[in-house]
Amino acid sequence: MTRKNKITLIGSYGNGKTLTSFALSKIMNIPRAHVENIDSLYKDIYGVEKDPKLYTTPELFSVGLARFHSRIRQEKKDGFISDGSVLNELAYGYARIKISSKSSKSKSLKKYLFKDMYEDFGKRLERTIVDYAKTAYDAIYYLKIDPISQNLSETTVLFQNYFDEKMTSLLEKNNIKYNRLSGNVESFNIEILNEHDKYQLSEINIKELLIYAQNEKKLLKEDFHFGKK
Repeated sequence: MTRKNKITLIGSYGNGKTLTSFALSKIMNIPRAHVENIDSLYKDIYGVEKDPKLYTTPELFSVGLARFHSRIRQEKKDGFISDGSVLNELAYGYARIKISSKSSKSKSLKKYLFKDMYEDFGKRLERTIVDYAKTAYDAIYYLKIDPISQNLSETTVLFQNYFDEKMTSLLEKNNIKYNRLSGNVESFNIEILNEHDKYQLSEINIKELLIYAQNEKKLLKEDFHFGKK
């Protein structure tokens, strides 16, 4: 089977993308691509911190564009394992707006007046991102932890549902090929590596890889779950 060097892992927060990307990057010797989390980007853009559930529509667009820009810079390589994808940015944005609209206790006149402009801009941005995604990746894996953790907050579960709603629509509406993987991080690694003839791993190798991945993740400052704060 032909080796696929441009691999992206999609799925909402808490579904094993980061651990899987670290493990795959290590064994396949392909760089890991990732972007900063939204609260870090918000502070870079606006100079202050703010609860993501309180972001305004313009702020959500600004952060989304910053993540898209960061993503495509990270993916300018002959090969990569991307922790997330540009499609994630669309699905995340959709979920954030849905959550924020539920958190908002009033509708501002400014938001109402610019509603059509935001919708038009959103549609054009989506078209641009989808066009990029259709040619940027050799393989797309949609990761979903099963069974779902019982420790997730109500907001996080709602966010994941909104994310899955948008992501599934994007993939199917635009005829984007992908593989849906359900299980745990160990099974994700085994299934993906089985598609690459050069990588035949024993159970012990996989467990060692996951220990390595967990240690690498601890060093990150990007780990963030919408609704965790």
